[in-house]
Amino acid sequence: YDPFVQARDRDLLVPERERQKAVWRILGNPGTVLADGEVIGTWRSKLSGRRHLELTVQPFETITPRLRKVIDEEAARIATVRGASDFTVTMTA
Repeated sequence: YDPFVQARDRDLLVPERERQKAVWRILGNPGTVLADGEVIGTWRSKLSGRRHLELTVQPFETITPRLRKVIDEEAARIATVRGASDFTVTMTA
């Protein structure tokens, strides 16, 4: 529940209807991937076993190598907070 994406003017944050459906779901909103103030995808995480975090990212556009590095760094932070000793990041289409 990031306050950035909870603003009332969703059309301003995410103009495309299909992307809005991915970000604001009826049940279980995913996290959002923000780059340069723009929502460029969604993410979900789950713990596998006791110590492995699986992070799945659904990008709305091509992920550059620089952005992939930043996503991996953020995934490492999420893993630490969730108590996981390792993690994987999967990009979906």
